[in-house]
Amino acid sequence: MTADPIERLLRIDDQSHLPGVPRGIQAAFANMPETWRDHGLRLARELADTGRTFTVEDLKRQGLPEPEHPNHWGSLLAGIQRRKIAAFAGWTSHHDREGTERPIRIWQRRQEGIKP
Repeated sequence: MTADPIERLLRIDDQSHLPGVPRGIQAAFANMPETWRDHGLRLARELADTGRTFTVEDLKRQGLPEPEHPNHWGSLLAGIQRRKIAAFAGWTSHHDREGTERPIRIWQRRQEGIKP
């Protein structure tokens, strides 16, 4: 990765570089608490290794707390995908605490033939 002035300003380095992802998402990935990011990536690997599909709600049930900023979810998912831990597998619906139904992504272990 080349560290141009904007990447240095956004604190994007080899650990947080996500090829093909907009710089804003990479900056969110780079600037989130490292312990939260590492915990999320580890849990995603564990869930993917089961062979079953999973969602963000499964990450929460496995102990990943809410992040400091809601944008961290999107950048964590971009990291999961770009680091080839799991691939997008479709959509499901989820009812939040207020009863509002919203779509959430389903993820599955990356296998041969699944494109990034």
